[in-house]
Amino acid sequence: MRELETNSRSRNELFNQLGVSANKQGLETFSGALPPEPRAEFLKHWKPLETLLLEVNEKNQRNETVVARNSRNLEHLMSIIRGQNQKNMLYDNAGGKGNYSAQQRLGKA
Repeated sequence: MRELETNSRSRNELFNQLGVSANKQGLETFSGALPPEPRAEFLKHWKPLETLLLEVNEKNQRNETVVARNSRNLEHLMSIIRGQNQKNMLYDNAGGKGNYSAQQRLGKA
């Protein structure tokens, strides 16, 4: 993670030195300003990286969804083990009076 962060910072510093914004539009502007041969070389390397970046971003979003779902499931299971029922909350999310009745316990079952 540190290596990725270092790489990202150095890349952004290089973009700033060149006066290029670190986004797709900035890179398109930069490549459009290059002479034909360097532009072709730039695009030869940039296009596969762009495809890989989009793929990684898609997988990251999928992983984020899975982690969030698993976290909710784990919290629900832990509340069952603790004997808590989400419907029996003293206060609701807005801070108002909730629907509180006696907390259920696993031992009552």
